[in-house]
Amino acid sequence: MCAFNEHQGEVLSRAFLLAYAWGPNKTVKNSLTVAMYELRLVLLNTTKLEIVTVRGTGYKMFNTNQGKY
Repeated sequence: MCAFNEHQGEVLSRAFLLAYAWGPNKTVKNSLTVAMYELRLVLLNTTKLEIVTVRGTGYKMFNTNQGKY
């Protein structure tokens, strides 16, 4: 969530998010996928924010109140 807040309006790549969240440590390949799923569930029930997948690029946070990415 911090990465999306610091980089509002930007598409964040998987590599960037992995490095941001887990640093140089090895991670399980699906760690980010699971984290995005869990974050999406929290956001769905508590905010007007949504994280969308930008195919082949990464992820972007979307504010449904503003109606734009």
